Amino acid sequence: MEPLSNYFIGRIQKDFNKGKTIVGGLYTNTLRDLEGTMHDEYHKMAQTAGIDITQFFKDKNWMISLNTAFSNVQGTASAIASTQESSVHYFQRPGVSHLNYNINRKQLSGNGGSLSAGKIGGKWNFMFFGLWKSPGLELNDVGYLRRADQLMGILWGAYHINEPFGIFKEMHFNSDYYSVHDFGGNYISSGYELSAFTKFKNYWSSGFHANINTNGNDNTMLRGGPSIKVPGEFRLHYSLETDSRKKLSAELEAGWMNGFYNSQSFSVFSLSLNFRPLNTLQIELEPEYIQEKNELQFIDNPESGNTTHYVFGGIQQDVFRLSARINYSITPDFTIQFWGQPFAASGKFSRYKSITNPNADKYGNRFEIFQPNQISYNQSADVFAIDENIDGIHDYSFENPNFNEDEFLSNLVIRWEFVPGSTVYLVWSQKRDYSSNLGKFSFSDEMKHLFDGDKPYNVFLLKFSYRIGLR
Repeated sequence: MEPLSNYFIGRIQKDFNKGKTIVGGLYTNTLRDLEGTMHDEYHKMAQTAGIDITQFFKDKNWMISLNTAFSNVQGTASAIASTQESSVHYFQRPGVSHLNYNINRKQLSGNGGSLSAGKIGGKWNFMFFGLWKSPGLELNDVGYLRRADQLMGILWGAYHINEPFGIFKEMHFNSDYYSVHDFGGNYISSGYELSAFTKFKNYWSSGFHANINTNGNDNTMLRGGPSIKVPGEFRLHYSLETDSRKKLSAELEAGWMNGFYNSQSFSVFSLSLNFRPLNTLQIELEPEYIQEKNELQFIDNPESGNTTHYVFGGIQQDVFRLSARINYSITPDFTIQFWGQPFAASGKFSRYKSITNPNADKYGNRFEIFQPNQISYNQSADVFAIDENIDGIHDYSFENPNFNEDEFLSNLVIRWEFVPGSTVYLVWSQKRDYSSNLGKFSFSDEMKHLFDGDKPYNVFLLKFSYRIGLR
């Protein structure tokens, strides 16, 4: 249940010197009327403020921009402790000197921002980006912040060919190098990216992207545990699009990733078909299939005695979705729109393991795979029990992590503008879902479970608006 709350967001901006100088400011405020246990679940007050300045030079071919953000959240000691322990911050991580974890504090403050400068005009472009998010930065009351405690630097360059030549209409090339650290100066990751985009004279286009991440460290992978060394990875992505002006057009995308030391792999294939048989009718189909394998997928962090265990497993995850969209304008005043998407995902775990030495130089020494005499499965309780020291006594257990998650979503919207400015909308929204822990992927079986199982959840909405003319 959401408590009685007040949200305020304000933004001001002013241009100077014919748009060459732009100055802005932002302020947000959240106030909550908390009762009972809500005191320990929500912030009583949350404020953020920021200033941004952008300056252009030499006919706006060069620029420098600074953005800043400051945050402060207040509440009970329990509420602020929950914020410190959340996945955004993980202040409780052991062996970290630059994080001040205090279960008695009743407020948390932080800052963040970015600085960018470079050349943005002409054929050659280059830019420096700097980004910082202090450990205490918190924006999630009115906004979104996935991770704090980050320092990032990026060097980017690009070359553009905008004049047609040969079979090409235009070409663009981009490359960058980035490096990430935390506020303790600890190295997180770095990598290189290269991309190219081409549009042909027949209005087809293609794109290519390559990325390599070097070996690094992950401060969040153990969910509040110590930092762990993680393998790097190599990624490729390719896209091809036909002439979108035609009645039938298509776009094909394919992506591939492989982690160092066979630690993980990822592949994705998607196709987008756009068919316009009439000027008033448009039909889109977008199937997509994803397969991911990861030898270090987090499962649980159970405790036994005074020891926290970090249980991981190898996972194969399969995902398939099919989006369908129909737009039909019977008349300019009467339209029908439909969107629907069946979705099926499964995850099958194996090779269960415990992280034993997260900072070992050799990848295989960072964990120990449970042997058959260390792990047992209780089918009736659907849990795995672990006996690490093989003394016949279970040290801890965790639930069966295999999963199947299936869903069907659809929206049908009928719009009628019966007089200019006055409209009636009829909306039908439907949701179906099904879940199990089999971990086996079969799209036909998943769809059968969806449509033969529980009744769907339907929402019907009628919206009426009438414009009253004023003289």
